[in-house]
Amino acid sequence: MGKYINDELILKFDLNTIEHLGVKMYKTLPPVLAELISNAYDADATWVDIKLYDEGSEKQIIITDNGYGMSFDEINDSFLVIGKNRRKGTENDMGITPQGRKVTGRKGLGKLATFGITSKIEIQTIKEGFLNIFSMDLEDILNENNNGIYKPTIIKRNEPTEKSSGTQIILSRIKRESPFNIENIEEAIAKRFDFQAEDFYINLSKNKDKEIKITKQTKWKYVEGQFEWVFDTLTCPDDDFLKSNNITGKIVTTQRPLPESQRGLFLYARGKLVNSNEFYGVKATSSLAYNYMTGILQVDFIDDSLIDYITTNRDGLIWEREELKHLKEWIQTQLQNIEKQWSAKRTKLKEEEIEKTTGYKPSDWIETLPKRKQKLAQSWLSSIYKDNSIGTEKAGELINHLQLCLKFDTFEDLVTELDNSGLDEVKVLELFKEWQMVEAQELYNLSKGRIKAIEKLEQFIKEDAKEVPIMHNFIKQFPWILDPKMTIYKDECKYSDLLKEKFPEDDIEIEKDRRLDFLCTGFGDTLYIVELKRPSCKISDKELTQLREYHTFIENNYIGTSESSYTQVASYIIAGATVSTPSFKKYAEGMKSQRMYIELYPAILSRVKNYHEEFIEKYKEFK
Repeated sequence: MGKYINDELILKFDLNTIEHLGVKMYKTLPPVLAELISNAYDADATWVDIKLYDEGSEKQIIITDNGYGMSFDEINDSFLVIGKNRRKGTENDMGITPQGRKVTGRKGLGKLATFGITSKIEIQTIKEGFLNIFSMDLEDILNENNNGIYKPTIIKRNEPTEKSSGTQIILSRIKRESPFNIENIEEAIAKRFDFQAEDFYINLSKNKDKEIKITKQTKWKYVEGQFEWVFDTLTCPDDDFLKSNNITGKIVTTQRPLPESQRGLFLYARGKLVNSNEFYGVKATSSLAYNYMTGILQVDFIDDSLIDYITTNRDGLIWEREELKHLKEWIQTQLQNIEKQWSAKRTKLKEEEIEKTTGYKPSDWIETLPKRKQKLAQSWLSSIYKDNSIGTEKAGELINHLQLCLKFDTFEDLVTELDNSGLDEVKVLELFKEWQMVEAQELYNLSKGRIKAIEKLEQFIKEDAKEVPIMHNFIKQFPWILDPKMTIYKDECKYSDLLKEKFPEDDIEIEKDRRLDFLCTGFGDTLYIVELKRPSCKISDKELTQLREYHTFIENNYIGTSESSYTQVASYIIAGATVSTPSFKKYAEGMKSQRMYIELYPAILSRVKNYHEEFIEKYKEFK
């Protein structure tokens, strides 16, 4: 491979390689651009220029760099060789460029990435004063008559030129209908790199709009940092694992909760993303801190090894490898330590901000109080500081209100008597006697609302109310009818809308767009799908198959991703009855083992009545 006849360019390949490692693996724009940017970086380019055009009838992308380019021989011997290790032949075979950069590519498969979004590419490359231009057409490559040999079209061969070295790649016949979103593409590219070379940057533009310059700092422009933890040998001199593996980076917490697409830790090796943001086994729902946490770590030792620990499309590490076990454990320890420190730092900062807002130090004010009130005031202040849902302005208001309340002996006596009541039941009863009527009224109002909802459900079942809009709107308003812990997360949500929300930078094609009735959340890490039918509907194999399709889609695209805190999905279909064939019963039983269930309206009504029996009795009592 790499030898050529009569000055021809020759690509030898297997059809499965082109299909699986090019067309199917790279379906969206950001990873394709990432591969081309990596090629430019490995060619010691100092800049890459990406121009997106979508105004005409056909979209086009032009990627230009000022790297050292390729000669005609190198096109054949390197570029057109699929699967060639790009680090072979470099310093110590570990991949060091002439300018001393660590080579980011490894498997020689990135060149196939472009065929995931386009069917035709043209490559213009200049090296040492000679220009070569050739094009490749995916339809011709996949022609079965080629027998695994394809000859790219040579447009210019070794033509002398005074232009500087570099490469330009023109992508046409792009498989995309929607326009380019320059902001999303900028963010996606910025996340994928953390090159250490200070002299490298990326220019991005769309049509005739102003260019956007992307550097290693761009990714941080989306993060409003509050606290920062730096990782290197100077700041962590006692961390043996960090020192032995030369790990560097930082973790940042923000003032406001981050979107899921930014939460978690990004891992980079040789300046290129090797694992998207996640918390590496630490349960993100266990603490509010993880909603505010993001960061990057350079873990070059992973990619310096002769063993490849990175997935083929470089979107994650192969954590099943025993060698990565210690890295994961080390990351978990750092995240958990920062989570503990975060709360203390927030409390201290809030104290300082409140002092600026109120014009005085709460601690100084406490010292002016009588001894008997100081302990009470300190306890209340501590609660205000620790509550992260209370902003500085609100905290100042609460402290001012606390000052006012403590002037009244009745307030002090009320709280103090509660604190000192111990197990004296008489005192406790006397203390809360004045609140009994308020509590009774609140319970009455709650009972009245829930009883009316239950009665309405019974009426809808008798009248065979329509699924849309009656049953749909009813369940949307009263999700506790289905499950007391269930909350409507989204209603009438399409596949495409869910994917756009989770992966805003990607342009994902969907063969068949569908609409889910409800996505619901409860306690824990389970996401619920709820599909409604009208009360007269009988569930058959057809409806179960539809539910299975919904379940599979959410499981594959929404659960367990780095963008989602949910790790499992449960699905329910609700109707009035089911068909009674043996095959259906077997089908339904099999689905239960996969957390897909059938619920019938009569059973729901009976269950909700039993569950709210106490409310019903109280309601009768109050009436």
